[in-house]
Amino acid sequence: MSSRSVFNKQALTPEKLLKKFIQQGLVVVDTEYELALHYFQFVGAYRLKGYLYHRINSETKQFTDEFSFDTLRQYYEFDRELRLLVINAIDRIEVAVRASMSNVLSLKHGAHWFLNPSIFNETREWSHEKIVKTLNKDTAKAHNREFISHYYKYYEFPELPPSWAISEVVSFGFWSKTYSVLNQPTDRKAISMKFGIDQPEVFRSWLHALTVLRNHAAHHSQILFSPIRVKPSHYKSKNIHFTAPESFDSLSIILAYFLGQIGLGEEWLGQLNPLFQKYPAVSTQDLIKY
Repeated sequence: MSSRSVFNKQALTPEKLLKKFIQQGLVVVDTEYELALHYFQFVGAYRLKGYLYHRINSETKQFTDEFSFDTLRQYYEFDRELRLLVINAIDRIEVAVRASMSNVLSLKHGAHWFLNPSIFNETREWSHEKIVKTLNKDTAKAHNREFISHYYKYYEFPELPPSWAISEVVSFGFWSKTYSVLNQPTDRKAISMKFGIDQPEVFRSWLHALTVLRNHAAHHSQILFSPIRVKPSHYKSKNIHFTAPESFDSLSIILAYFLGQIGLGEEWLGQLNPLFQKYPAVSTQDLIKY
């Protein structure tokens, strides 16, 4: 017999939801009531709850200690701004990775290296067939972009534009997965060494971790108090170890490393540190908890 039950909860208005949270112990001063109601209406109680579940007793449903709406607001706004910084940082890294991969592989295997099945391993998750299928789909979506239409206006063969053109239309995930199936160790190392990483497996792991983080941020998923569900490899030769592998704190180390390699490491720290000053209710330890 199934232990599951029938869902019968009724939807509540933002006013009633806010009242419920106040009854559970959320402190809302009179001058902040309208602002709190605004957040419950336009952010949503369910989303906001993600930032305070760890402060609520699972049995009594009451806050374990005094918890103010202002703290909740700071958690939410910190997380929102952090996601924007993450997307901006990974955008820089993505461009650097795809340029490096395109350059290395084009110089060695030709401008249409991705059409050569002999340089790839076949896996269930990613194969040469899937690479070409993805490129055809993404190129078709971008058919109105001038550099794509220009290729098909003047060239009939090969079936796809050269590497430096397709680089502009495929996702970061494409590069991460394609790197993982390159079958020549010299290719993998030539690419990873562009970023000072002499262990291709570490580079592969870090690329994958960044694609997961990017998707997390791009889809408005919570970072604060939330695991990213990916475990990047330690880089022992450079003494890079992750005490909480699935936390944002670990991934921020990878972000800082890559940005440092492309000359933007100080820019990242210069953007991240002021967030903690702007939202003093948040501590660096909150990026490790989950």
